[in-house]
Amino acid sequence: MKLIYKSLIVFAVALSGCDKTIDVDIPMGKFTNAAVYGTDDLAQAGMKGVYATMTNAFSTCPFEGALSTTLCLSADELVRASANSTDQQQLADNNLLPSNGTVVNLWAVFYNYVYQANMVYENVENSPGVTLPIKDRLMGEARFIRALSLFYLTNLYGNIPLTLTSDYQKNAVLHVSSQQEVYAQIVQDLKYAQSKLGVGNTAVSYRYRPNKWAATALLARVYLYTKDWANAEKEAGDVIAQNGIYKLDALENVFNLSSTEAIWALANAGSNIYTGEGGAVTGSNATNSQTRLTPYFLSQFSSYDQRLLKWTRASVGVTPVNTAPSKYKTFSNTQAAAKVEASMVLRLAEQYLIRAEARAMQNNITGAIDDIDMVRKRAGAVGDASKNFQTIRFSNPGIQKADMIEAIYTERMTELFSEYGHRWFDAKRSGKTLANFFGTRKTDISETDAFFPIPEKEIAYNPNIKQNDGY
Repeated sequence: MKLIYKSLIVFAVALSGCDKTIDVDIPMGKFTNAAVYGTDDLAQAGMKGVYATMTNAFSTCPFEGALSTTLCLSADELVRASANSTDQQQLADNNLLPSNGTVVNLWAVFYNYVYQANMVYENVENSPGVTLPIKDRLMGEARFIRALSLFYLTNLYGNIPLTLTSDYQKNAVLHVSSQQEVYAQIVQDLKYAQSKLGVGNTAVSYRYRPNKWAATALLARVYLYTKDWANAEKEAGDVIAQNGIYKLDALENVFNLSSTEAIWALANAGSNIYTGEGGAVTGSNATNSQTRLTPYFLSQFSSYDQRLLKWTRASVGVTPVNTAPSKYKTFSNTQAAAKVEASMVLRLAEQYLIRAEARAMQNNITGAIDDIDMVRKRAGAVGDASKNFQTIRFSNPGIQKADMIEAIYTERMTELFSEYGHRWFDAKRSGKTLANFFGTRKTDISETDAFFPIPEKEIAYNPNIKQNDGY
């Protein structure tokens, strides 16, 4: 933990551009929290340091390819096209060991984000030199990042230590909290963020800093996962209502910097022209890709669905054909003169699908049809018989609740594929067993595979943490 703290200080000083404001009489290595967070500029630099750690390494950053690849393999979206990674093969086989490098990395990195968010929150709150508007925004952003990180930790590992302080001595002996307790804290954090963050975007270019609607979008997802249908519908509806800010964009623009669909995105790592999502999930070409989309996944698209055309690409001259995700078009620094894409963590289409499901679960099938058709029409669905890709309103206006829910799950698959594990999490919250959800596509899967194993070293460090069942 001391190393993490030192890293945050380095980020704060390096990114501020104002290191001369720090008292030169403070010996190197003896910076105090008051010095690091003593002014608006320094406090903002500290928060920028948190974002920098979220994009500083493609191989380990969850939102720069690591999370999407991991969970697409765990689900039925991707399979290995080569056998040069034992860790990834364990994911694809749903046969993880506690020593798996991906399992260890995701735990460590997400808890690093939580720790840094706690550091910013505590020190900005207690800093007399930070003005109130900046203090509110930074504390809101810190709680948002903590909520986001806890969301992924509990969905990946189940019951987890709930670290709400930067005091590493307290954190080192925490007992695990139940998922219900973790979700309660996530909701509390996001409501706090809603109350502190502005409704517009900050002066920072594009949508790299979360605002009130980013917190609202994540809260809508949390309510969906916890089956609070009324609140899921409300929060998603509040985001959708901001149609002066957020609009469904053309498929080819969704992942661009200028996307009107972006609610919250992460910038590319360092000076890289391409995103980690483009580099890790898309790869340099489908022919040599280490992963490929599964035949089952590809079978869920109508031939008229424009997402199949614009968001995937097939290999040439290879048998069998490898078809890879291609939502991000830039996957190397030689493809463009400047950054054109960003990693889209939260986007508007998900909110329509959240509201559709929440409405269907409350027996508002008409409203659910309206929402799912917004997404389908953007993908090319029509309201007539001219194509075999039609709106639900045209093809099945009398659809029943159970079939509507199935249609929404399928739409989530074809819309949100290769984006941060939606399909894997959908399987776990579906109410079906994993074996039933995946069928013959995952013949060796069991219910204990729903959560990753706790890394071995964490159990060794803290005897209050117990291993998940099945490991």
